[in-house]
Amino acid sequence: MKNASKKGWQALIPVLLLLSMFAPQPAAFSAATEPAVICPAPNVSITEQTLTSIHFAWDQVSGGVVYRVWYVRQEDNYTSSQVTTGGNSISFSGLPAGTYDFYFVTVCTGETSTNYIFEDILMD
Repeated sequence: MKNASKKGWQALIPVLLLLSMFAPQPAAFSAATEPAVICPAPNVSITEQTLTSIHFAWDQVSGGVVYRVWYVRQEDNYTSSQVTTGGNSISFSGLPAGTYDFYFVTVCTGETSTNYIFEDILMD
C-alpha cells in the first residue's frame, strides 16, 4: 500500500502544476498602471510687481477650462474671494505691505488640480 499511495501523489504533481498555470495571478505593479495627472496645476510666474500690486501669468493647461485664484495675507490671515478666469493672467492691486500666499488651481472637465502656491512679500 505504501507504494500505491506514493505513486498516487506523484501522479498528481503534473496535474497540480498544470492547474497552477491557469490560476489567477496578482497584477504586477508598474508605473504604467498608476493614473496619470489629468488636470495639472498651472505653472505660474510673476510678470510685474510694484509696492502695492502684482501681476501673474501662466501657460494654458491642456484640458483646463478655467482657473481659480485667491490669496491669503499671512499677517492677519485675510483670505480674498476666489477669482475665476478663463484667461492665463491675473493682477491684484491695492495690496497693503505683507507676506502673501497666492493660490492657483486649474479646473478641468470633471476634475480640479492640486493647489499651486506662490509666496511673495510686498514691502513699502
